[in-house]
Amino acid sequence: MVKVNRVRRIIRKIDPWTVLKVTFVLNFIVALTIVLGFSILWVLLVNAGVPQGLEDIAR
Repeated sequence: MVKVNRVRRIIRKIDPWTVLKVTFVLNFIVALTIVLGFSILWVLLVNAGVPQGLEDIAR
């Protein structure tokens, strides 16, 4: 059986450009998820007639 040596690595330097790129990608994914979630919720509410019901109540 092969013996595996566990090694701990310490990050000593973080490249700001890499942090910026990763942050941009993560923010884009979160924003896309929020927009898609609200879009799906809106379609479900429209199909259930909720906006029309609220409009009727307001009259």
